[in-house]
Order: sequence, then structure tokens, then C-alpha cells
Amino acid sequence: MKKLLSLIILIGTFFTVRTAANELDFSIKPILAENQTFSDSAVSVKYVTEKALTFELTNISDKTLEIHVKSSSPSLDTNGNLVFFDKLTFLETPKTVKLSAKETKKVTINFIEDAFKADFDGEITDQLLFIQKDTEYYYDFTINVRKNDNKVAENVKLIKTEATTIDKKRAIKLTFKNDSNAWLLGVQITTQLEEIDNNKSASHNYDKIAPNSKIEIIVPIKQKFKAGNYTVKNVITSDDKSWQLDGQLELTKKQANVLNGYHFLPDTSKDTWIIPSLVGLFAILLVGIVIQVKLSHRKPSHS
Repeated sequence: MKKLLSLIILIGTFFTVRTAANELDFSIKPILAENQTFSDSAVSVKYVTEKALTFELTNISDKTLEIHVKSSSPSLDTNGNLVFFDKLTFLETPKTVKLSAKETKKVTINFIEDAFKADFDGEITDQLLFIQKDTEYYYDFTINVRKNDNKVAENVKLIKTEATTIDKKRAIKLTFKNDSNAWLLGVQITTQLEEIDNNKSASHNYDKIAPNSKIEIIVPIKQKFKAGNYTVKNVITSDDKSWQLDGQLELTKKQANVLNGYHFLPDTSKDTWIIPSLVGLFAILLVGIVIQVKLSHRKPSHS
């Protein structure tokens, strides 16, 4: 799939936004081995039979191209867009591929063997990106790998519940994780804020969520935060299963004030005696020094 790379962050996280067409100077296709399949930009592989992937890149321009190759672990950001993390990957890729004008070249992507030492059911997933240098466009492929044909039970966890501000607007942020080697299909997450913003509720829908990926949910609120203990109720449903995951939120008065945009000078009332006391001690010391100097310079009297 050909897409626009909207933002690259140096720590290795980058986000996708929208589809772009006819913006790249090269084409690409997977060369499938036996037991490898390709559908809807996804390559599915059984690891026991295949330990590498092959892609064929063709430069369709009259200039030399440099293609950056990245592998990453996919998650979903607060807008439902894919977010990729370089550091969590089971694919070993060349950093760059150079293509002369009209050249066709095959590129081999190897699996990192340490990631497959233990047996597992279900699938693990990475994303593979081929990015043309000096452009914002790339091809991306989902790589699904399994070691057997056993199905795995779906599971979702609530990782974090927090009050926050985004662009100076108050919100509740929730982080979930698909804690399984299964794709979650037809996912709906419904959130109910107990005693926050008139018990506001919100719903988020996703066609699919990748195995072992994180999902961030943002629920904007209009009312100001107040100190207290709150419950955030979440119901998650997929095509095959549902979960009730409640989060707890504790806010102190100071935390609520900061989130509401109130900034206070530090309270120094308990220490206000220190400065006058230091000034007084310094004055006494100064007077003693002056007296000592005068006495040392007094001339002795003669009888």
C-alpha cells in the first residue's frame, strides 16, 4: 500500500495519515515462496517453513533512487492511525537499497531467530516500510507470522488511566493493549466517566487491532477537574468476545489545579521567619566586628 509519511520522530516513532497515489518513483511486489500468501498488503508466513521474505523493487524513473527500509511494531494512536515503533520488531532489514535508473533488484528480509526460539500459538505482526529518500511517501506491508495453526484466545488489558491536557484542553487518556497473538476484529470501546463531566460517555470503533499492540483513547471533557477518586468504566467488544475493564483515577487538589491551568507561587509561609532571623544575625555580627575594630585601634592612656 502506498501512503504518505506525515511525521517522523527521531526516537523512532512515526505516524501514517492518508493514502497517496502516483508519488513514488519505484514499484514493489513480494516474491512469495511456498506457504507464503499475500492479500490486502499483508504477507502471511509459517515460520517453520520459511525464514526470510523477498521483495522485488523496480526503479521506474531515469534517476538513481535510495530507498530506506524500516521494520516496526504497529499500534494505534489517539486518532485511530497506525503508529510504528522501530525497537519492537522481529525483522532484520537492510538500512537502504540503491536503485539505478530502470533497475530491478530483489531485497531479502530475514527473521530474527531469537524472536522465534519459544513456541507460540496465533500470530505475531510487524510492519515493513519502503520509504523513498527525500520524499514523504512509502509502501508498507503487514507481516503476519505463525509457528503453528493453533488458535489463541483473545485478551485485552487496560494499561493506564490518566487525566491530562492536550492543546490546553482537558481530557481523560486511556491506554489499552491487545495482550494476545490474535487479531481483534470489529472492535468497539465504550467509555463511561463516573462523576466526571456529567458522567460523559464516548465510543471508539476499529476495524481491526494487531496482535500485541497498544491502543490509546482520548475522551475530551469540558468541565474542570476536581480533586477526588473516580472510576472510568470501559466495555470492549470484538466480533468474538467482550471485556469489562474499569480504571481508577485519583486527583489531588494540586493536580486538579495544574490540569485546570492554575499556577501558584510556592507556599513559603512556614519559612517566613528565616529571612528576618538571618538579617538580624548578620546585623549583630556586623556590629560586633565594628566594636572589635574600634577597641583594637584605641590608644592607651598615659597617667
